Amino acid sequence: MDKSKIQKVNKALIATVFASSGIAVVVPSPQKAEAATSPFTDINQYSDNYNEILKLNSQGVISGFADNTFRPDVSVTRGEAAKMLATALKLDTKNIQDPYYKDIPKGSQYYKYVAALQNAGIMSGYSNGTFMPNEVLTRGELAKIVVVGFHLEVSPTYNNIFKDVNSQTSNAIYIQTLIDLNVTKGTTPVTFSPFDAVTRGQFASFVVASQGK
Repeated sequence: MDKSKIQKVNKALIATVFASSGIAVVVPSPQKAEAATSPFTDINQYSDNYNEILKLNSQGVISGFADNTFRPDVSVTRGEAAKMLATALKLDTKNIQDPYYKDIPKGSQYYKYVAALQNAGIMSGYSNGTFMPNEVLTRGELAKIVVVGFHLEVSPTYNNIFKDVNSQTSNAIYIQTLIDLNVTKGTTPVTFSPFDAVTRGQFASFVVASQGK
């Protein structure tokens, strides 16, 4: 018997032994990471803030709408932000003191979340005794809230890295803190858009990045 026939016989014997022993012979092949399936019809793995949205959704912090959309570009209101932040921070929403906002009665869907944030010194209302739950939350306001809420170390000075933010801008030092900690970035390389409304997608990104610090 020549050498090639011997090799074929040996291979056949090996295959028979593995088959009879119940051991499966698996030929290694390159593995590809399977992307998570989106529960929302309007975002996929190529969407901005996709992983952050799915993470907060899995935590029960943020959810979609009845039509199975997430609407990542829709602005977040102060009331919505209060509910999501209090949930993300796992604040006690039962043992709370009334914050006495004229527009947040005890029957409001946001009452316990607003109260929890107010009691913790994380988010507050206005000098006229209102909280304005239906007003949009700005990117600058969210910067301060996540820095305070997640107890991030505040940067000592503002470095004037954005042309639309200076040391006198509201929440400038909190914006600087998030940039220094790589929690977020500007809307462009030279702008932060501190007075623009936060979108649902951006909100997810801010919060998830802060959770990791």
